[in-house]
Formats: sequence, C-alpha cells, structure tokens
Amino acid sequence: MLMHKKQKLAVAWIFAFAGVLPFVVMVWFSLMPNIDILNKKYIPQPRENSVVFFEEINFDTNSTKKPTQIAATELGQIFVNKKMITDLNSVATVYARQENSLWGASADNGLTEISLKNGTIKGNYNWEYFEDSYNKFDPTRFYSSSDILPENFSWLADRLNSSDISKISGIKFYQSEEIINQLNYILTNEKILNLLFAEWGKSDGWLNPKINSLLEKSARTERENHFLFRWCLSELFPNKVSRFRYFPWENIWESQATSFGLSMVLAGNKIVLGMRGEIFPGVAIFDTDTKEINWITDATGLPNTSIHRFSQVSDSEILVIHDLGTSTIQQESGKVLKNHIAIAGNTPSVVQDTISTPSVKSDFSFIPQGSRKFQFSNYQDIAKTMPLAVFMKNSAIISLSIAVLCLLLAVFPSYAIARMRFKGKTIFSRALLSTQIFSGLPFLIPVFVIFSILQMNDFRLFNSYSVIIFVNLIFFLPMAIQFLFNIFAALPANLEESAILDGCNYWQAFTKVLLPAAAPGIAVCFIYMLLFAWDEILFIWILSTDLTTATLPVGIRMAVGQFANRPELLMAFCVVASAPMILLILLARPLLLRSLSGKER
Repeated sequence: MLMHKKQKLAVAWIFAFAGVLPFVVMVWFSLMPNIDILNKKYIPQPRENSVVFFEEINFDTNSTKKPTQIAATELGQIFVNKKMITDLNSVATVYARQENSLWGASADNGLTEISLKNGTIKGNYNWEYFEDSYNKFDPTRFYSSSDILPENFSWLADRLNSSDISKISGIKFYQSEEIINQLNYILTNEKILNLLFAEWGKSDGWLNPKINSLLEKSARTERENHFLFRWCLSELFPNKVSRFRYFPWENIWESQATSFGLSMVLAGNKIVLGMRGEIFPGVAIFDTDTKEINWITDATGLPNTSIHRFSQVSDSEILVIHDLGTSTIQQESGKVLKNHIAIAGNTPSVVQDTISTPSVKSDFSFIPQGSRKFQFSNYQDIAKTMPLAVFMKNSAIISLSIAVLCLLLAVFPSYAIARMRFKGKTIFSRALLSTQIFSGLPFLIPVFVIFSILQMNDFRLFNSYSVIIFVNLIFFLPMAIQFLFNIFAALPANLEESAILDGCNYWQAFTKVLLPAAAPGIAVCFIYMLLFAWDEILFIWILSTDLTTATLPVGIRMAVGQFANRPELLMAFCVVASAPMILLILLARPLLLRSLSGKER
C-alpha cells in the first residue's frame, strides 16, 4: 500500500515537472544573451572585457614621473596605473578623454563623465536626456545642406513666385540660399499659414492622408501647423529645398545597440556621438560646458544615420563614416559641409586610411574577465520595441468580455439541458456537442471574405472590439454550455424538489440553491474560458489590421517576423504574455479549493 502511494506521488511529480518545464525553459532563454544562443551556448558565458581605450598622459607637465596609464574596458571598468578606480557596469562602452575627465558612452547608461583623479562620476546623461533634447529639436525648419545646388533654389523660387504662396504672403522669393530664410519666416507666421491652409483646404487631391486630416481640424497646434506646411510644400513643389524627412525618436534598446555599436569622438569641448544601424536619429553633438545637444539629422542634410565611426580631420571639421559613404560636418555650427556617397557600397580609400589606428602594445593581464550574467535587459528591450501595454489592454478587454458573456449566455441553456425535459432536447444536445468536432480553421477564409465585402459596403467591422468578441463568442459558447451542462448534471436531483417544498419557485430554486451549489464549477468554467480567449489568435489575427485591437498572441506573431534572429526577445515576450494567466491560476487555486471543500486546504 505504501509503495502504491509512492508510485502515485512519483507520477504526480513527473506530470507536474512536465507541466512547468516549458515555462521554465522559456524564462531561462528569455534571460540569455543573444550571442550565447547564436553560438549554441545554453548557459551564460563569461562576457568579453577587452580594452577599448588606452592612453599614457602626464597630468603634471613639469613632473619627471612616469606617464599615467589609463585603460578602460567595454564593460565600463576604468583603470589608472593598473588599479581600477570605477566600474560603470555597462556594456559596449566607448571612451574619449577631456583633460582630467573620461567620457564613456554605453548602450545601457548613455553618456557618463568620470573623474580620472578619484574615479567619481561627475554626471550621467542617459538616453532619456537625449530623447528630451531631440524632441525639442525642430525638424520642420528649412536647412541648407551641401547637396542643394543653385539650380534647386532657382527652380523652387520660380514656382513659388507664380503660386498662391507668393500672393498670400506678399513675398518675392530669391533664387538663392536666401529662400531658406524666407520659407522659415512663413513657417513661423501663423497668419500667413492660416490663409494658406484655408486656400489649400479647398483641394481634396492630396496624396498624403495626414494632410487631409490636419486640414479638417478646426484647431491645430503650432507644431501641427509646421508639419502641415512642410508636407503640403513638399507635395506641391517636390525639390531638394522643400523635401521633408522626419524620423521620430526610437527607444534605444540595449541588446541592439550592443550588437551594432556606438561611435564617439571628442573635438574641443564637443562630444560627437553616433550609433550604427539607423536606431539613432543622426549625430548628436554634446557640449561639455553647457550640456546642451545639437543634432545633425536627415533633415539637415546627413544622407544616412547609421554611423560607423568618427575621425577629426581638423580643429573645426569631423569626418563621419556611415553606410552610404562619408560626410564632413562642422561641430561648432552643426552643418553638413560635404557628402561623399560611396559607389556600390564600397568605403572610399580615404576612409580606410583615416580610420586605421596603430595597435597598442601593453600588458593588460590585470584586466579581469567578464562575469557570467543573465541579461534582464531583454525585458526592457522588448518593452521598448513592442507596444506591450496596448497588447495587454486589448487581451484583457477581449478575453474578459468573452469569458463573462460565455457564462451569462451559457448558464441557462446548460441548466435546461441538464435538469429539464423538453421536446428536441436530445437532438439539441447532440447538435451542440457535434460543434466541438470542427475546428475554427475552415471558417477562417469565409469569415474574412464576408467581413471584407461588408467592409466595402460601409460596415466598419475590422478593428472593432465588439465584432471580435461576437465572432469568438460564437465558437466559445458551445464549449461553455457543454462544460456547465456537466456541472449541473452532477448536482443531486432532489435539490430543486427540496427548495420547492421549502416554498421557493423555480427561479428562486435556480438562483438561491443551484447556482450557489454550482459556483465552484462555474468559477472553473470562467477561468477556462478566460484562458482559451487569452490564447485565441485565429480570428483576431484576420479582424485586427492595426494595433488598436491586436492582442498578445497577435503581437507575438508580429514579433516572430521582426525578431527572427533574436530568440531571447521572443522568449521574453512569451513570458510577459503567459505571466498574467499563470498568476491568475496561482491566485484562484486557494479560492477554488475553499469553494469545493468548505475550508481552505
């Protein structure tokens, strides 16, 4: 007998382990570094901690002592004469020295200033600081760049002088670079802009849908007026002067920035910072005195924002190496002086000569090896790149609505089938049971075709909570009825009779006796319907064409295509999607046991 109990216990533990193993594996891989997974290493490996900055300097020029050796690693460890003075605990760090300070830019901490005297951190300017600065940058202003030729000014001036813009503003446009200042004047003149918008609002042939939506607004903000003018001008008079290219700030996620790498150079009191992979809006010029940031972007003439490296070619000019070739910029004015586009993607030879650096000969045996660490930043990265809050909200609204409506609509027919006699009961119950044989897959294309036809006839059916809930309710309701039928059928047959003998009518017997008795089973049914609805993707995938109604499973399906080579981010997304339902089961278990037994186990 004891052996029989041990066998049962062993089998129970095996099933419990098999049930929890997928989630444990999912959590484990969600914390793994990407490079380890790609190298088929399934436990975190020691991180590479190579020296990326080394310099020998004399702080006191009159001293006869040996030069001070400064070494810094990509993991943020800074050494002075082989003694570590500070640990930034950062990744993919690059450095630049300014007198007695060392500036470090990393994928996770942004820009940091460190004192070389005592290792204290003088200041940290994270990516939110850069984001605030970029959002203050006005991309709607007109800028002159090196790729704008004199004939571009002449062409635009001729057409503007013969257009409504010249008549309404009273400006005669110059066929020179002065036209930039004239257009910026119109951009800041609200009266002229409103007159132009009133004239342009009479036309409905705009290709850009944002133009029509803004023209229809009765009250626009100053920023919206600026965007509207730039969009209209670029569509009416397509030209290098009137072109408008704007890229909103994208959150910097650590693993991507680590993979692509940062670039930084110090020029006087300016730190020039960029990033590879077009995940940074351009070149940031950070003033170490005022702590202000000037931006060079596509709007100001930079042909590409994927920065490989910087090289200072003179006191006032910096060479920028990017995906399309090179650009020469002026750090003080923030202007692009010259662009050199490489042919067939080949880096020009002048760049190869400029970026070559001599190897440093020194003993770095004192540098410790990087530790093994789980990468919790994967969760931050997936939160920055995917709208998890929107997916979570949509999943909660849709799944809760389906579960509640299933209970409300299923409780009465399930009770009738289980406890009452009526004509056609057998046929109805068998027909209801037979619906569980069919998958929803054969109905997928017909539902999509029917709804598409209705959509073309002015029925707004896509991206609608009510439509998604209604369609899924049709397929979930028979399952809920069958589930509750078994609950009501298992209750003793004399419950209603006893209640009626005590003076209750049928409705009172149902609400005051049967429903409380079936409450644990109804609660289990609600949880199961919620779980099924939470995992539903089939019909939501075809009925959601944008993010307004997309749920977590739909978001995971979208992420599969976006992060095909980032399994750790997909696993982090799956953990986030699974956690609410796992937490619900853990919280509901004591309640269900108490309801079943009358006391808490």
